[in-house]
Amino acid sequence: MSQPVQEDVHMQRPAVKEEDLTEAKTKLGSSEAAKSKTFEVMEECEKMGKAAPSVFSGA
Repeated sequence: MSQPVQEDVHMQRPAVKEEDLTEAKTKLGSSEAAKSKTFEVMEECEKMGKAAPSVFSGA
């Protein structure tokens, strides 16, 4: 059985307005400071009195 030939269809990204970019940039830092998962884990370990696991330890 032969498979149907699929054409290479490239989706084009829609145009972005300059005002949309400006609005998005102002919203980025408006709420609270962004925290990485690593930072959250380090804070939790600090509260429990444990050392945070090292990425190099393999644990």
